[in-house]
Amino acid sequence: MTQNTLPTYGFFQRLPLAIEISPDLLPAITQTLLLEGTSRLGLLRYMILSWQKPDSR
Repeated sequence: MTQNTLPTYGFFQRLPLAIEISPDLLPAITQTLLLEGTSRLGLLRYMILSWQKPDSR
């Protein structure tokens, strides 16, 4: 992970090419493209969170 890491939008963009596009998928594809655009413009930022399981003593 780096500061400029973006989610794997390319995977989601190629997914409709690998499967038959259903009209039900069009909103999801549109939303993914909008998220990618806003991320690249710096209008949307991600925060990576992690948790550690406490010791079970």
